[in-house]
Amino acid sequence: MKLLLPIFIVFTSLVSFSQLKGETEKTITTGETLYLKYIDASITPPAGYVFMEEFSSFLDQKTQTSISVVKDDKMPYQAFIDNMLKKDYTIGNAELLSHDKLEKGYLFTFLFTINNAPVERIVYVTGTEEFCIWASANYRQSEKEKYLNILKESLLSIKYKL
Repeated sequence: MKLLLPIFIVFTSLVSFSQLKGETEKTITTGETLYLKYIDASITPPAGYVFMEEFSSFLDQKTQTSISVVKDDKMPYQAFIDNMLKKDYTIGNAELLSHDKLEKGYLFTFLFTINNAPVERIVYVTGTEEFCIWASANYRQSEKEKYLNILKESLLSIKYKL
C-alpha cells in the first residue's frame, strides 16, 4: 500500500501537467484554411474555433457548435453513400431530414436530441473509388439560422489530394 501512494502521486502530477500543457497550446482558428495531417486534406473552419488536431475536429464552446472530419481509406465513396441512403436511422434515435447530391459529394441533414434539446447534424460526404471523407457539423436546431450557412460553407471547403 505504501508503494502505491507515490506511484499515484507521480501519475496524477503527470496527468495534470499534460492537461495544462494541452490547455496552453490550443490553436484558435482565424478563418484561414488548415491542413488536416491525419486526413491528408484541408478545410477552412470558421474563426474562433479550438482546433483539436489529433481528432481533426473543431469546437466552439461559446456557440456549442462543432466540426469533425474523418477519412476511411477502405470505404469507397459510392459504397458509403449507398449505405447512408439505405440505413434506418430511427434505431439510433435520429431522423434523416434531407439528402442532396452536390457537385463533388452528398450533403445529409439529421435531427437528434441531446439533453432534451433538438440538435441538427449536417454531414458532407466526398471521396473517390479508393476512399471516403465525411465531415460533420452540429448545431442546436433552435439556432439553425445563425450557424447552418457558415458550417455548411466550411464543410464544403474540404479539398483532398488525388
